[in-house]
Amino acid sequence: MDRKGISILAVAFGLLLLLPWMSRKIFPPTPGAPRPTNGVVMVGGTNSPAPDPEAPPSLGPADPVTLSTNVVAARGPERTLELENEAVRFVFTSHGGGLRRVELADFKAFVPRRGTPVPDPDALLSLNDGAPLPVLAFRDAAALEGNGEYELTRFDGGVRAVKALPNGLRIVREFSLSTNDHLLNAVVRVENTGGQTLILPEHEILVGTATPMNAHDPGDLMTVDWYDGDSSKQQGGWVSTPGMFCSPGGSRTEYVAGEKDVVWAAVSSQFFTLMALPDAPALQVRARRVSLPAPDTAALAADRRRVVNPAGIETALAFDGVPVNAGQHYERRFTLYAGPKEYFDLSRLQPEFDRVMGYGFFGFFAKPLLLGMNFLHNVARLPYGWCIVAITVLIRIFFWQLTAVST
Repeated sequence: MDRKGISILAVAFGLLLLLPWMSRKIFPPTPGAPRPTNGVVMVGGTNSPAPDPEAPPSLGPADPVTLSTNVVAARGPERTLELENEAVRFVFTSHGGGLRRVELADFKAFVPRRGTPVPDPDALLSLNDGAPLPVLAFRDAAALEGNGEYELTRFDGGVRAVKALPNGLRIVREFSLSTNDHLLNAVVRVENTGGQTLILPEHEILVGTATPMNAHDPGDLMTVDWYDGDSSKQQGGWVSTPGMFCSPGGSRTEYVAGEKDVVWAAVSSQFFTLMALPDAPALQVRARRVSLPAPDTAALAADRRRVVNPAGIETALAFDGVPVNAGQHYERRFTLYAGPKEYFDLSRLQPEFDRVMGYGFFGFFAKPLLLGMNFLHNVARLPYGWCIVAITVLIRIFFWQLTAVST
């Protein structure tokens, strides 16, 4: 090739590298529409007209409240209670009255490698660890959460979180273990103990926050997953999105999807997931990127592999607003799964739960291979490495005649 051709190729290659940057400059991302603020609006009686949507919401005729879209930060001392079985420890908090974190007894946070020390070899892998809000808390709802302080108590086989507000509103969350080790049954109930009707506008209940598997995990494989009754969706790219030639691009900050058809939603790391299945399809699934607690200077000095600015994906299910008459309550029931992305475990629980594994574009081919690997591992007791070798040999035998003809 002459010098002119080489110059043309070099310029073309440079333009390809600049293409992502040029596209962002020419077509900047359109900011999403602001989400409605959750709150509770008091009206005079059961037959009173609904409040003007343009008017500022309040908790009573003489008690106007400006609702905050900030996370409710409880300031008192935190109290925790636990439910556990052989596989999972569920830790509940008085700060937000929900599930603070899930510890998986069968999995370590760090996998030791030869010649590579880990900071805490005994640390268990945790889900939702370090998240700003606990699972099943109301998100962006200062009027529902108040100061965020809940009273935790035990009942037969479960944990209950209760908060009473001055306007007669009583928030109750109940959690109980299931027959499956990785399942948790939960109820979120809004009780109206006052004498007036409460209008509960469109509100968000937190599914959980996808968090890195350990302090060394950059979180680039964390995803938001959901199912609409027909197909599953998966959204990644929250830490960085691949640009041209796999170069890192910008990170996603927000995701909104669904049209009253969200059957379940999940937040996932590479190998583990936290899923929420409501008793009725939700209006939307809404996710946003959040910052997690950063390591201090001493921790960074002791372990240079730590991620300096860890991030998570806070995800919630949005539900339509409902009126709650005096003496009545509004209730949502959830089934929570917290554990590994293992096909047999997930498929036994719900027919479509296994879709959280993200089979991708070649799912029609990847799923049979996965089933074959699991069959050899569980029946023939082969390690997964030898399962791959065995499946490779079987595929070669199956296509032997075609390979011979093509050769």
